[in-house]
Amino acid sequence: MGLFKGGTKIEVASGSGMLRVTVWPRPSQLEVLAEITAASVCAVVFYRSWATMPWLFRVILVWVFMGGLLAMFYRLSGTHKIEFDSRGVTVIKEVHGWERRREYPLKDCSELEWVEGSEGAASGLKCKVGWKTLTLGDHLSEEQAFEILTALQHALPHVAQKLCSYPGGKEHFVTLGLNK
Repeated sequence: MGLFKGGTKIEVASGSGMLRVTVWPRPSQLEVLAEITAASVCAVVFYRSWATMPWLFRVILVWVFMGGLLAMFYRLSGTHKIEFDSRGVTVIKEVHGWERRREYPLKDCSELEWVEGSEGAASGLKCKVGWKTLTLGDHLSEEQAFEILTALQHALPHVAQKLCSYPGGKEHFVTLGLNK
């Protein structure tokens, strides 16, 4: 984690017919410092002018302030797990024991690839699930995505072949260079 550049830390583990990727967010130190400073300034302003504020304005400001703190806490403390197996892809978002699990059948998944970030969208692995696009791991670098795709190819080659295929084509999209 640097002063200006954040990122993610990943851990790839495979075993018993499954590949699990754990992604931890690592925002930049400047971003964390800016959020803490903004929250502190807001708290001081609230404290000094609380008595003179209208009731409705107080409620709205407390709601926005608490929402900002919860969003910062969520982003700093959550993990993102991606599990690949022969049945499908499971995406788990966890924040201190609270877990949100989504499972996608393998037959509906295709076009797994790394996509470079752009304005409003983080870089990471993207996969088509039916008609919608699923993001697997925000803020992944190209090297991290390559590590995940390589581990998937080694641990579960038939799953990698299905996930990295494009519908309507006879060739499969696997950019790992393992067939050379």
